[in-house]
Amino acid sequence: MSRKKLRRDREAGLHFHWHLPHGSLGRLAVGGLVATLFWGALLAYVEVRLPTPPPLAERATELEVVNLDHPANRWLAEVIERESPFHARWDVTDDASLEKAIATALVASKPASYQPALMAVDRRPSTHILSGLPGVNSKTLPATERVELPPITRPNPDWWLSVTPVISSNEWPGTSFRWSGENSDLSPGESWTFQLLIDWRGTVVSCLPLNDPQDPRALKIAETLRVSRFPILKKGAPLRQWQLEASAVDRSSK
Repeated sequence: MSRKKLRRDREAGLHFHWHLPHGSLGRLAVGGLVATLFWGALLAYVEVRLPTPPPLAERATELEVVNLDHPANRWLAEVIERESPFHARWDVTDDASLEKAIATALVASKPASYQPALMAVDRRPSTHILSGLPGVNSKTLPATERVELPPITRPNPDWWLSVTPVISSNEWPGTSFRWSGENSDLSPGESWTFQLLIDWRGTVVSCLPLNDPQDPRALKIAETLRVSRFPILKKGAPLRQWQLEASAVDRSSK
């Protein structure tokens, strides 16, 4: 639009002055204040109520127990048996059906049988040629030499029985005595346990082998323990129950 036409429209009152003239900031501030007070009062005193949504429908389930064995419900039992997948199952109490199902599964999963490939084995003796040995050619072997082993001499064992307390009510260092039986009956490390009843005089009242009561070696050791003497107590003291261990010791090298 040209300036001439714009000036003509302004003089005729046909043009809207949308630009604010100079010096209108006060009126703008007053207008903003009035608008703020208006909308603030409106929000403070006017209550907007939203409509309450209708309540959700409650879910309910009805359960009814039907006796399928009743004659009146026989038709329902036939429908269930015909339409449900349970009629295709076998009776688990029928052993024949179960064995048949197992046999079918085993046949289906059975691996192929192993067919070994037989090979001929040459059983002719192999001939090895000896070479590189001093004084030996490929056809002759050296004469065998006689080897003499010196006999192993061992001293005759000197067996002793070392008796030590396992359970005792008095201080007792133990004892030892020579084995009076055959030397071949013992071996190093063997041991026997005995239960003794001892009176106040130190005399053995009873001696019982605990390992094997029928072992002749244990019975022979028990005979020696029965004549052994032990610590003496006050006159009339009650019987003492001790447990002793007898071990075989070879003292031939001492």
